Amino acid sequence: RAQKKYGASVDIWAIGVCLFEMMTLQPFDYNSYVHSQNYLQSKFVPIKKEYKSIFFELIQNCLSIDPTKRPLPSVIVKWIKSAATKHELD
Repeated sequence: RAQKKYGASVDIWAIGVCLFEMMTLQPFDYNSYVHSQNYLQSKFVPIKKEYKSIFFELIQNCLSIDPTKRPLPSVIVKWIKSAATKHELD
């Protein structure tokens, strides 16, 4: 029987890291993220306020330390679709 090494929650974490790096233009620093609630928000590149709040919340949820609190892929897709409709993201 093969052991399961990781589940979907690891992939959600990876999505969060990728989004973080795209939104901050900096490499993700696990230690700084874990030790500072303001780290993520302070590193964001200058973008429109409404986009910042959308992505901040999404990234924060994807990077939850507790894997059971990370969103499911279907929730992420709904979240992005809703944001795109609400804010007319291009």
